[in-house]
Amino acid sequence: MKITDLVPTLQLGDRVRVTATLDRVYQPAEADPTGSPYAGLRARKLWERRSAPVFRTARTLEGIIVGARTVYDGSVEYGWEDNPTVFRAERSHRVYLVATGLRTKHLVVAVEDVEPVLAPLHLVETAPTVPVGGADADSSDQ
Repeated sequence: MKITDLVPTLQLGDRVRVTATLDRVYQPAEADPTGSPYAGLRARKLWERRSAPVFRTARTLEGIIVGARTVYDGSVEYGWEDNPTVFRAERSHRVYLVATGLRTKHLVVAVEDVEPVLAPLHLVETAPTVPVGGADADSSDQ
């Protein structure tokens, strides 16, 4: 797979269907056998792929693109007082942010889990028609 395969090609406002989402998962570090006080200050943050929930209908898994991001899997070490918190990225994911409703949280969706949907014909805007001679062509005949 080339890096150009993962570059988002959809635009803001494009209508899409979602087949799976990504959810952020936190995995606390295991206890340190040496009894280090810093053992509880480590964790792994991963983006886990989840297939479409069963309780949602196909209509709720269609939405529009509202953004594109790069998110990272990695480990974090939380700091105390004068030590800063450090995140070490291990893997990246190219994702779209997809809105499915006006008052719902957007979905984080991997690029490969989004497919474009063509808008129904009655939703496509058309330009207003103007007579060939212009808007005043009919009024000059009177």
